[in-house]
Parts: sequence; C-alpha cells; structure tokens
Amino acid sequence: MRLVQSVFELIQLFPDSEKSGMASMLKRTAASIPPKIANTFMQDEPADAAKALESVIVSLRELAGYLDVAQQLRMTNRRHFRRPRRRANTLYARVREVLDAIEAFEAQSPQPQFHLAA
Repeated sequence: MRLVQSVFELIQLFPDSEKSGMASMLKRTAASIPPKIANTFMQDEPADAAKALESVIVSLRELAGYLDVAQQLRMTNRRHFRRPRRRANTLYARVREVLDAIEAFEAQSPQPQFHLAA
C-alpha cells in the first residue's frame, strides 16, 4: 500500500536516535491499516464491515497524530511529511465514503419485525 510505503520512506529520513521511538509507533500504526482494510472484505454483514472500517479510521487518526508529533519535533524537513499526509487524507476520504454508503444502505434496509404468538 502506498501509504505504508510513504511512511516507511519518511522514517528513513529521521535521525538515527529516533528510529526506534517515534519511528516504531509510525511503522506499527501504518502497517496495521492494510490488514484492517482486508478484514472489511471478510465480513458478511454490512454492520460488521462498517465496524471494520471504523477501526481503519481510528488507525488513520492515530497515524495523523503521530505524524503531527514527528513534524513538531522536527524529525525531518516538513516538506517530507506532505506525501504521507496526502495519502492518509485520501484514504480517509475513501474509507469515509464507503462507510457513509454502508450506513445509508443500512438505514434503507427494512428492519426485521418479530411478532409474539398469542
């Protein structure tokens, strides 16, 4: 995935002293996103797929937070953060679109009605 690749490329620019701390958190968070997306496609029910997509959104927000901290700590030139941010924002928008579509579908689906026997 391009997002993971851009995060790993960014980390290569960090000072050696930070390659285990902040870099580790960024790697772990970025690497967790593709399997979460894949998990979405394994779900049989739209509600379960929506939950899986929500976990992707949480990871993207976490990644954005780590990118913010790394940039504020000046781990590397701020222009190097543009590509991972752009890719994270693009993925967030796409995931949000799919999640909104699932929620709209769920809202239109008839709800099962149960009748108690008298």
